[in-house]
Amino acid sequence: MSGHPDEAVEDFQKTLATSKEQRLLAWSHIYLGRCSIWSVTRRSPGEYKEALAVRDGQLDTRWPLNGA
Repeated sequence: MSGHPDEAVEDFQKTLATSKEQRLLAWSHIYLGRCSIWSVTRRSPGEYKEALAVRDGQLDTRWPLNGA
């Protein structure tokens, strides 16, 4: 949102590498997926599957991702 997508990606990746909180992990994967929609790599389906794999138990991190 600040216009620095590379910094956002780095921050989400740092969160994935250091956090143990399931909710942060799930949302970091979701936002990495969203960031990658606009990138050349197009990794979003993989990130969405990772978000589902975290299983934080909350509906907002499962839907609408379960079709990804």
